[in-house]
Order: sequence, then structure tokens, then C-alpha cells
Amino acid sequence: MLACPICATPEGALMSDGARTGALVLIVVTVVVLTPLAAFGVRLWRREREHR
Repeated sequence: MLACPICATPEGALMSDGARTGALVLIVVTVVVLTPLAAFGVRLWRREREHR
């Protein structure tokens, strides 16, 4: 059988649970990092618009 370990494991196996948890953690970290960055960009954009 030629499949990745995630696809070949039975449903509910620890490997697939770990992969799902890892993906969720990466998504959360990405959102936590990008949200303040986007807020800073919006704040700069509004401040520049006010000074015109």
C-alpha cells in the first residue's frame, strides 16, 4: 500500500489526531500573529487618510 501515514491510519488513530491538532495549532498561531499586524496596517491607513 502506497499511502502517507496519515491517510493509511484507521479513523481515530493517534497519528491522525496529532496531525489535526498540529494543523489547528498552526492556524491559531497564524491568526494570532496576523491579526495585530492587520490592525496596525489599518491604523496607519486611517491616520494617513486623516492627515490629507
